[in-house]
Amino acid sequence: MTTNDNAKKVYRFYSEKSVAFYENIYLS
Repeated sequence: MTTNDNAKKVYRFYSEKSVAFYENIYLS
């Protein structure tokens, strides 16, 4: 695994977490 692939996975992971976080706030 290259460093770039790893960075993409981390970025996607945190992006999905923050999207879910803001959706929870907005929908609550």
